[in-house]
Amino acid sequence: MKPTSQPSKKKILIIDDEIEGISLKKALTTAKTFFEALRDPDSEIREEMDNFLNKHQNQFQNKLETDGTVHEAFFKEVILSDSFKNSLSTVSLTYKSLSSLYQENEWLLRIKGLITKAFPTDVYDVKYLENVDNINIDELDQFDLLIVDWFLENGYSQSSDLLLKLSEKDNLPAIILLTSHENILESNTKSDFYIKTRISGAGLTILIKKEIRAESFGYIGLRMLAEKAIKQRPIANASRHYIKQWENVLESAKQNTIKSLWQLDTFIMKSIHTDAISDSQPYSNHFHDFISREHSWHMETNTTLNTYAENLGTALNEHNYNDLLTHHSNEDSITLHRELLQHYSFQGGVNTFKIHDITKDELQQKILEKLPFGAVLVHGDNSTSDSYEAFVNITQPCDLSGLIRNQPNNSLIFMTLSLKKRLVKNSMFFDTSTYHIYGLTLNDTLYDMIPKNKQLVGINFNEFYQKFNNYKLVGVLRNDITMSLQQSTAASIIRPSQPRTNRPCFGLAKLFLISCSSTGEKKCISFPNEIEFLGSTYKLDKTKNLIQIIGNNLASAAFWVCQELEFQDNSDEFNNTYRLFHESIDISKPSNISHQTTVRMLPVDSFDDHSQAIQGIQDKIHRNKNTICLTYEKFHD
Repeated sequence: MKPTSQPSKKKILIIDDEIEGISLKKALTTAKTFFEALRDPDSEIREEMDNFLNKHQNQFQNKLETDGTVHEAFFKEVILSDSFKNSLSTVSLTYKSLSSLYQENEWLLRIKGLITKAFPTDVYDVKYLENVDNINIDELDQFDLLIVDWFLENGYSQSSDLLLKLSEKDNLPAIILLTSHENILESNTKSDFYIKTRISGAGLTILIKKEIRAESFGYIGLRMLAEKAIKQRPIANASRHYIKQWENVLESAKQNTIKSLWQLDTFIMKSIHTDAISDSQPYSNHFHDFISREHSWHMETNTTLNTYAENLGTALNEHNYNDLLTHHSNEDSITLHRELLQHYSFQGGVNTFKIHDITKDELQQKILEKLPFGAVLVHGDNSTSDSYEAFVNITQPCDLSGLIRNQPNNSLIFMTLSLKKRLVKNSMFFDTSTYHIYGLTLNDTLYDMIPKNKQLVGINFNEFYQKFNNYKLVGVLRNDITMSLQQSTAASIIRPSQPRTNRPCFGLAKLFLISCSSTGEKKCISFPNEIEFLGSTYKLDKTKNLIQIIGNNLASAAFWVCQELEFQDNSDEFNNTYRLFHESIDISKPSNISHQTTVRMLPVDSFDDHSQAIQGIQDKIHRNKNTICLTYEKFHD
């Protein structure tokens, strides 16, 4: 009988110059007063140190320099020793000057303890590296995961320098960046960091040290984070190669377009100008469009992108949403996704204005520039409303040109759309087959535009200027999006083409724990943080209504449930709870963690009004039973 082969261990490399405790360089800043006092032979701190060393002169090999200078070996052996720390009176000046240093050292050692607990030796092979000068870039392929501290000494002022060097590897391991600097999660800081390191959000996960120290995240959260990062390693590398190739294609297209631009003579420019004037179009738009198409052509002729895109698609095809990881611990990923959809639908660089700020004659003569095909108008007094109407100009450009030449005989045609304020907490699918348009920004608030089917407004220019006087231009839709809206109002025998964008539903949920004791006493408590989730996109098979919890707080939520229900580590209930929060949850029926504990998904009409749904569960719960409730706003089409 053949012996069963053991699965290979996952290899992890920890790169942290303070994995064994605080470094001397950091200590010199943290406890500056203490080290300065050591160099003063008459100070109370120096006297206390000398007394301690005289008393324990045979215990330590390393000595304090005569002038009070501290070297690394003395710092590690003496100042960080338990015997020196325990010898200090809590009211002494030495203790007070070192208290923050000792606290920081304990935090750092606790992180190593969590790492040790998160990655047991029977499953993981963990290697620690303090001195980054000893790193062998060529051997990194063998590791499944790198955990890198943000600040590294020995030549790397920040880990971004090291990461940039690592990014040259073809098969880079997954990376988790540990940092105390929460400002790195701010959108601009984070994007700058990814650009500088050239690794991308798919390959580098940022973990704030405060989170890993928190009991609610701890070693289980770190392990879950690591496993997901390791799983998506092929995606991370494929996306990195794809992005780099995009850079190459853009640079090549830019250079070729510039060559064409520098060769333009006055005859060509005059020809473009005449073409624009003859069609009553703004020369700037006509010229920009001409050059943009030239740039696009040079990009389209470079087919290498297709290969890289196919490789990325193959990697993505091997994973479902359960395997994937957001690169942050806040809602930035959802916000970024919505911004990308906004850029997909809307033109950039549009100057907004109010109709009444322009004279009627000027507006007529500049109608193609001021109110082009796809222009979006809203009433100027509705800037703070949650819901109101917008009008999209679907008048063909040739008819707009005709209006300039002979406005009494030409009309403007607008399509009516409803605007709905959309926050992260509003559960909603991204599906443009419904002709919804996402991401109109008004006063830093996002709105979705929902067409009112076949509601058109036809109006001559004079009447338009009178009735729309208080309206303002807030954006311009791209031509293909506007044409889709235009076609959607055509006769039913015409089936309009529509760019397809069908994405999962992103939203927020609230977590409640309802319990009933053996005496019949009922209690309802709530998890302090909102939980990010994405919903399934299944529409044909209505039985597949699934929600997947995402974001780093899934580990904290699972821990909170286990703590409140007093589930023991590694018990069936404990493991089932973490498994439930890690996998997809069926929203059409309850799930059971144990015979006493049930999980229910509760859709509510409004994210902020869940009291009725929770009360219904409380009224029905039996003795010695627990119900975990996740309330979320009903999915919007």
